[in-house]
Amino acid sequence: MALEFKTLQPSEYYKKYFEQKIRPDGRGLWDVRPTAINIGTLHNADSSALVRLGNTTVVCGIKLEMAAPKSDEPKKGYLVSNIELSPLCAPHFRPGPPSEQAQVSSQLLYRIMQNSKCIDLNDLCIQEIGRASCRERV
Repeated sequence: MALEFKTLQPSEYYKKYFEQKIRPDGRGLWDVRPTAINIGTLHNADSSALVRLGNTTVVCGIKLEMAAPKSDEPKKGYLVSNIELSPLCAPHFRPGPPSEQAQVSSQLLYRIMQNSKCIDLNDLCIQEIGRASCRERV
């Protein structure tokens, strides 16, 4: 019955919990989910991490490669983001080429990294040999 109520009237469903100052899973409004972070989990990546936040698990791998910088930005490296949504993520994901959702998510991640300036692309350029390092997030 609760699932039907949640599906048919989601606003009312969450409002009832909010009024009681709890979440549907029983946590308080300010309680965080159990979190675990393991680094170095992927052996085929230069760096990696597995993050668990409650029932959600994310694996992130970083690969570095030497590449010539873009001609219009010769002193900057560049980033390439790639998100894969495998069948292990959820039953509706299928093996094969990236889905539209994966492509849109990759573009969003790239824009977030670019606009946040969390990585200075000038730091990725190796000036001595005139090449830049390209970081790829998977």
